[in-house]
Amino acid sequence: MQSFFETSLSGTPVAVTLDVGLRASGASYLERAEPIRPIWERPIVRRTVLMFLVVACASGAQGLNAQERHTRQVHLGPQLSYGSSSKLGLGGRLHANLRSPDRLVIIGAFDWFFPDEGPDDSRTYWELNGNVAYRFKIEGTTAVAPYAGGGLNIAHSSRRSEGGGDGSSHTDLGVNLLGGTLFGSGPVLPFFELRVELAGGEQFVLTGGVLF
Repeated sequence: MQSFFETSLSGTPVAVTLDVGLRASGASYLERAEPIRPIWERPIVRRTVLMFLVVACASGAQGLNAQERHTRQVHLGPQLSYGSSSKLGLGGRLHANLRSPDRLVIIGAFDWFFPDEGPDDSRTYWELNGNVAYRFKIEGTTAVAPYAGGGLNIAHSSRRSEGGGDGSSHTDLGVNLLGGTLFGSGPVLPFFELRVELAGGEQFVLTGGVLF
């Protein structure tokens, strides 16, 4: 099901597509984005977003002793991702452990990717993900905590031509399937995750990072 919304930015028509479900086309999401100069493409905005994530993660860890970090329900941290279509990405993550049922965790994450750009155009791509996962218990150890789950994926891609031609922007909603592992039981928790995006970003994403 698709719905199209027509709007304008500085007098230039912009087509925004909201697409829920699997696409029949085999082309990746980034490849379908037509060559816009949205606000997200401005270098100052990129630096501000990344700086905000770093500061937020550092602030969440600062002032907490090891025991507080180990027992608290919410963890924050930076992450590094690599998408099969979007390439390298930087972002931040939140893990919120539910008290009941106690083995469920809510995972929120934002990634700003740096996709390949052609000689005559530039691309912007970011993803926002919200997932719910179940943490499996391994008898005899707390140092490894695998989890699996799913959720929603919002993917935004835009392209503009350096020659001043028309550009376009697409925002799509999709579904995630994911699995990963948390390592350790101390104040710092490294993690690794594989995510499959059905619609939305339509790619495989490997993510690693640390939680505090």
